[in-house]
Amino acid sequence: QQQEEEQQQHQEEEEEEAEAYADAAEEHEKAEVREAEEEDEGAAAAEEEAKEEEAEDVEELREADSKEAKEEEGTREYEQEEEERETEAVASAEDEEKEEETEEE
Repeated sequence: QQQEEEQQQHQEEEEEEAEAYADAAEEHEKAEVREAEEEDEGAAAAEEEAKEEEAEDVEELREADSKEAKEEEGTREYEQEEEERETEAVASAEDEEKEEETEEE
């Protein structure tokens, strides 16, 4: 009977050990799954951040292009106004010259 009890106790210990091993393996698998999910989430977050930064860069380029276009337009307008002033000054000088010639005659 003692031998039978020892066998039963030994068998229970082996079953407990096997169960503990199975539990540990299951916990290990869960930990690996969690780690993989966290890596995926991290990669997705990094990708999203990269997309946002790219969108910001594109917007900055658009703003710079717009600013440059406005500056070029302003320069063209200034040059046109300057040309008009010069034309008016020449015309005015010619008119004065004609008046002086007319007065002299």
